[in-house]
Amino acid sequence: MNKHNQILKEYRNNKGKYDRFTTKICELCENLLDIHGISTHSIVGRAKDIASLEKKIKREDKGYNDLEEITDLTGIRIITYFSDDVDRIAKLIEEEFVIDERNSVDKRSVLEADRFGYLSLHYVVELKEHQSGEEEQANFKNLKAEIQIRSILQHAWAEIEHDLGYKTEEKIPREIRRSFSRVAGLLETADIEFVNIRERIQNFEDELIEQLHSHPESVELTINTLKLTLSYHELIQEFHDDLGISSKSTPDNGELKWILQKLQFVSINNAGELIQSLSQYEKELNFIHDFYYNRLSFSHFIEVLPLYLIGKSLTIDSICNFFEIFSVFPKRNMEEEAKRLLLVIETLEHTE
Repeated sequence: MNKHNQILKEYRNNKGKYDRFTTKICELCENLLDIHGISTHSIVGRAKDIASLEKKIKREDKGYNDLEEITDLTGIRIITYFSDDVDRIAKLIEEEFVIDERNSVDKRSVLEADRFGYLSLHYVVELKEHQSGEEEQANFKNLKAEIQIRSILQHAWAEIEHDLGYKTEEKIPREIRRSFSRVAGLLETADIEFVNIRERIQNFEDELIEQLHSHPESVELTINTLKLTLSYHELIQEFHDDLGISSKSTPDNGELKWILQKLQFVSINNAGELIQSLSQYEKELNFIHDFYYNRLSFSHFIEVLPLYLIGKSLTIDSICNFFEIFSVFPKRNMEEEAKRLLLVIETLEHTE
């Protein structure tokens, strides 16, 4: 039996081990990025199938003597949203795994400028002792995995390039190569601009958060500024933490839009008005929330504020109108519930 057939036979007999090793590396990468708060588009892994391995070892330029010389039997691909996350992840991979320097390559520095799709990092890694138990350590000893890291735009280019067969064509007309170069430049520019946009958004949010604390009256309430107000203003955090008012995590955009409409209905249009009202009616809101806690579903406790303010109007019609617009209660119960709210408001006023 020649060396190629021996290698194929050994891999076929151990394919299950390589599948388990692939799963292990994927899990370690997922946990590592989760711990460091790095969001990715995808982390996928595969153990090379038999047919691909056979094709690989039969290439004239591949003179493998044994299975362990093949470093990409386990392949992991990490796709990031932003190009600068490639280097952040690379640093973590270098710290977490044993790196095979000889077989690892930063293709961003070695390929031609028009090969945008393959501007990716390729690491060949092994496990460190602390990353697995004794049995796994024994099973996975000397096994290597190739980890590729690239941005989602680089990945899109690579997939399209592969589908077009561009890499395998030796004599492609100059005009077609120029077209590839133009597209590559556009994608690389887009990759850079997405990073810039993310940083500008973060800077804008940082400025808004500062404004919320120093001049909240200057912050007009929109879905985004309402989300920031709920997440970062200390008074709202005090309502949640100190007064025992139940609050879910920040509502999604659909819920925020609904809350915003309720606030605008009672003429609360900026963060200053919201914060002032919460501070002014702290005791009343706590009481109203407790009264309705088991009867109404609140996306966030500040929904109590427009309910209280509309109740302060002391007219059945205005309260019923609010209930109907925002579907607070079934129509058949609106008048009864409006009277109930008025009674609660009157009780509050008499206890002050």
